Amino acid sequence: MFFDRLLKLTTLKTRLLSGTSFSQLYSQEKLPLRKFRKEGAMLSPLIAGLLAACGGGGGGIIPIGGAAPREGDGDGTGSGTGETPTSSFSFYVLDGAIEGADVQVLNADGTVAWRGTTNVEGRVDIPEEHAGKKVEVDLEGAFDLATGQKFEEGDKYEVTLPDSVVEQPVVVASPLTTAIERLKAEDDEITTDQEAIDKIFDAGSGITIDDLNNPDNYVAPASATAAQGATTSSAVFKQEEISTASVIVQKLLEEIFEANSDDDDTNDKTLSATIGDSGAELGDLDDSAAATGAIEAARARAAGKPIANPDITAGDVDEENYAEDTNVTIDIEDWGFRDPGGNTRDNGDTVPHEITIMSITLTQEDGSTLTGAAAGKFVLADGTDAPSTLTTAQLEGLIFKPAANVFGEVAVVFTANDGDAGATNNNDVTEEATLTFTI
Repeated sequence: MFFDRLLKLTTLKTRLLSGTSFSQLYSQEKLPLRKFRKEGAMLSPLIAGLLAACGGGGGGIIPIGGAAPREGDGDGTGSGTGETPTSSFSFYVLDGAIEGADVQVLNADGTVAWRGTTNVEGRVDIPEEHAGKKVEVDLEGAFDLATGQKFEEGDKYEVTLPDSVVEQPVVVASPLTTAIERLKAEDDEITTDQEAIDKIFDAGSGITIDDLNNPDNYVAPASATAAQGATTSSAVFKQEEISTASVIVQKLLEEIFEANSDDDDTNDKTLSATIGDSGAELGDLDDSAAATGAIEAARARAAGKPIANPDITAGDVDEENYAEDTNVTIDIEDWGFRDPGGNTRDNGDTVPHEITIMSITLTQEDGSTLTGAAAGKFVLADGTDAPSTLTTAQLEGLIFKPAANVFGEVAVVFTANDGDAGATNNNDVTEEATLTFTI
């Protein structure tokens, strides 16, 4: 991995790198899967926009004005009132593109002035009237479409909006911009963004706040050797430095949060002390493979590999369940397909070219399991049994028909592909993912 100039990583670099059967439908009763999923995890995601620094549309946004915040449409069409702000910051939440992040603009007294949710590009548009205000991003339940990470409670980013859209139309909240805010708050000797950047990176790295606010720089080069020999001013060098540094600092932030969450105040840490004067220290980070694994996943995504995670759109299984012997309609969005590389052949980067069902398992209340036809089967919209590999057209109106008189949690293991005929090394196929629901 190319870490020689990254993050003063003498210690950090060493520690990180050490390391079925289907038959005839008998009932036309259908219920949509997403109706019974957890509403709070409904996300609308992706990275296609990362490949064009200012491209793409904004996510659903929620202006706050006396009334309680209400959820926007999440379709990039504008605010909760249906109107698109005429002048706004293009606000990105990135490690890779992070979909479903809860973006909150805060007043001076800490109350929420405006709220929105990032879309498929990790983007939401914030009206210019909030210029100069602090933005806090709650990542719980959000999904990193480059690394494959689903964020947990306590994961947050923060950044301050510029004084005007003209001054800086694109703003990024990331582990690195969060580190800048933390360092300025923790260290009296750090008063500017550049001083914080120089503490994170080598002072001679040439990295500036403008570089950290360029979404392109959070897309990892497909090859770890791409930046070797490149000058510090080159685009590929900055991509390599910033994209990998972002992943590493994310792991540092997680470690600090974990250390500060227990009841033992003697273990409390600050980012400033953790980085120190001689480079970042990993401290008690247990899984040194976490950052390298995430970077490798981001490189695969940059090389064109799609990803599938039903949690992106469907969320976790809710307490509301389907009635026994009820047919379940599976919408295309329930598969959670995303193609950051933009290679999908058919209907855009959120619709798979094909889905291949690997297995169906139903876990009953007593812990016993039923598999294959004993658990249920998929049926096409025309009532015929579904094949194990389903085309885009066959996914429309797809139904899961449970076996008679069985109930429990259904887990459908599958892969999806983007139909890229020129892909190599299986870069057109997702890793195995699991769609779950309860009958």
